Amino acid sequence: MDRIRLGVVGLGAIAQAIHLPNLLRLWDRFEIVHVSDIAAGLASDVAATLGERVRASADPRSVYDDAKVDAVLILTSGPHAPASRAALEAGKHVFVEKPLALTVAEARDLHALARSAERVLQVGYMKLHDPILPPAIQAARAIDDPRLLRITVLHPTEEIQQRHLSIRRSSAPADTLVAAKVYEADMTERAIGALPPIFGWIYREVALGSLVHQVAVARHLLGSLPGQIGFCEAWPLDVVKSGDEAQRFGQPPTILALSEMTPRLRLELDWVWSPRCPEYVERYELFGPDARLSLEMPTPYALDQRGRLRVDGLADGERFETVTTGNHRSGFQAELETFHDAVAAGPPFPSDAAAAAEDTVFLQSLVAALARGRGESPAGESAGT
Repeated sequence: MDRIRLGVVGLGAIAQAIHLPNLLRLWDRFEIVHVSDIAAGLASDVAATLGERVRASADPRSVYDDAKVDAVLILTSGPHAPASRAALEAGKHVFVEKPLALTVAEARDLHALARSAERVLQVGYMKLHDPILPPAIQAARAIDDPRLLRITVLHPTEEIQQRHLSIRRSSAPADTLVAAKVYEADMTERAIGALPPIFGWIYREVALGSLVHQVAVARHLLGSLPGQIGFCEAWPLDVVKSGDEAQRFGQPPTILALSEMTPRLRLELDWVWSPRCPEYVERYELFGPDARLSLEMPTPYALDQRGRLRVDGLADGERFETVTTGNHRSGFQAELETFHDAVAAGPPFPSDAAAAAEDTVFLQSLVAALARGRGESPAGESAGT
């Protein structure tokens, strides 16, 4: 299979700004044959820009059932377990944006389904495909007796991150939004229990919406994740027992989490909501007795940026310093190339549903630790953490 015939479901900001331009660059690997969005006008407009042979529809089911589609990119907002299942059951290979699922059980079930159907199910962890990550992993594993991995994220609003882009906005019908909220509420309770709404909001929007990327990178830098978060705090955090979370929660809190990797190594996560900062910042720092590593990842919506890795320390009593800069092949482009190769030849890839399940376990433990610190009792899947 040289060119994979693609269906694209969901034509919002991530599709318009990132995936569609990259698919056009990768014209020798992919052919877009069908696009779908709940806003029918947007689907028609996007299809028209891609060529007269590209179909447009408002129902994703029509993409899954299209015999001319080999694989589907699911780029809609929110969790994607039901859409991923529908596409796999229709016999399609699937690339899906994060979060894959709100529960560990859903992620593991999808992994089993993909394996039994002999189909690729790849989750959109673009940071795992960034060209700066392999040398960073090699450098991290070379640090003897590391003591602390500190991860820092400064997160501005999506509007600030996307202000240099031209994106056509659309909205979903009210009945679709209501159904999505019911599903999310049900799955959130299965994941962390019937906690006050703020904890479910943090779980979905911050943990699975943002921190999941940093957790995946940490898993690769260190080779594994700790079993649970030992401490988590968030501020400001107003714990209201009930109410409409959409009206109540306007901005995320700052989050600090600590975990023990080994008796000698700690993991620290610092996620700071910085709505008016001009740039998104994502930094990983690994400290050992004789060496230290600093990794800066590219800004998500700035495709011309490159990652930067700095390692310095002492070797045989002499100071050393190395600086490595990633190339211009973005993680977004590389993950699509990986998807093509996995569909065509079946090599392993670092972001399957089993990995997503492992990351979800860890993030559930983060929210559970936060809830316990506020006198709440997490339940559901997180009760085990």
